[in-house]
Amino acid sequence: MILLLLLNMDSIELGNKIKEARLAEGLTQAQLGAMVEMQRNNISRIEAGKHTITLPVLEKIAKALNRKNEFLLPK
Repeated sequence: MILLLLLNMDSIELGNKIKEARLAEGLTQAQLGAMVEMQRNNISRIEAGKHTITLPVLEKIAKALNRKNEFLLPK
């Protein structure tokens, strides 16, 4: 079910939620990238809605940002 919701979610909306949560945690893109084993430029592209994100990556990002996976999904 989560995968179906991801397919319907606007990548820009998802990127905005990730950026909002990252800033609330006081993290830079580089710091978040290191936590999820991604390069800073990939985090930047995800936040801008220009990079496709997989469910395993979403789970890593949510965990790194101290959020439940559902937080990053559409309401």
